Amino acid sequence: MSEPTINATDLVNAMQAIAAQNNSNVPTQMRLNNPNKFAVGIITPNKQYGVNILPGSFTMVTQDDVDYLLATCTLLQEGKLVLAGEKQKELAQSMGVDMDGNANFMSDEEIKKKLSMNANQLRKWLNSEEIKPYVLDKIATIAKGMNLSLNKIQILQDKLPNFDFMEK
Repeated sequence: MSEPTINATDLVNAMQAIAAQNNSNVPTQMRLNNPNKFAVGIITPNKQYGVNILPGSFTMVTQDDVDYLLATCTLLQEGKLVLAGEKQKELAQSMGVDMDGNANFMSDEEIKKKLSMNANQLRKWLNSEEIKPYVLDKIATIAKGMNLSLNKIQILQDKLPNFDFMEK
């Protein structure tokens, strides 16, 4: 009885097919950022004991984790937690969230640009429903570092009475 033989090309092809199959079963990790000044805790099927994402920090999640968070809470839709890079844009489009002009997804530079608007536009923007209370804290911190007119400071002070804009 003879031993079955296999040539090197067939062996390499078989090994590549097995590796591709194994890699397809490995979930892709994505970076989930917390851009807030407060910690945000999450529990997902892959993180059964939960993760507390500290301010300015991140945790790695799978697509299954993201799907679970989308189904059970509004942290991603509201911008309290943000996926890094292009994934966030893809996710926002699939959810129907307009990231452009949405204060929850604005960078510091975009907020500075908004704070540079005239006083009436600033008041209208701050009173709009798109700005959530947790975003106001970010806006206030950025505004405190800027050289704003007294009129704009008064508008901010009216909106955030517990924040001292005059203190440096």
